[in-house]
Amino acid sequence: LYYICLLHTYFFLMVYATMRIANHVNYTKWGLRMKMGILAIVIFLLWDVDSGLFRLFHFPILGETPQNGANSGSMWEWYFRSTLDHWSTFLGMVFALNFPITSLFFRKLEAQPFALHFMAKAAVGLALFGVFFMWVTGPFMLEKLDYNMTNAYYGFVPL
Repeated sequence: LYYICLLHTYFFLMVYATMRIANHVNYTKWGLRMKMGILAIVIFLLWDVDSGLFRLFHFPILGETPQNGANSGSMWEWYFRSTLDHWSTFLGMVFALNFPITSLFFRKLEAQPFALHFMAKAAVGLALFGVFFMWVTGPFMLEKLDYNMTNAYYGFVPL
């Protein structure tokens, strides 16, 4: 797993650039949401559409010459490794953006009578368990290559 530090740094820089560019809009009602929408489009175009943008964006630092450990070249190796988690950082940003709302929801819920907030939490827990069960019996059980192809879209479920 020699690539993991570089991968974390790469996606950290994606978050940093997203938050640093036009940082004055991060505190407006729609500014950060617009930036997240733009980031989602960029991620989609780089990894999910075979338009050559990934190669164009990474060509200055990655080559296509076969090497030890990267028989198809470092470009393919990096594409493969980064594709496995290319939506994870974005989803983490979405969760962080919505954490205050979720926290407020649960605080207001806990201010309700015990039976009501217990039933509401049970409903949320059952819904999450249902999604987790569908993930375990679906994407998680796929063969390795099929799992790798879908992990970027379902890998956040167990989190």
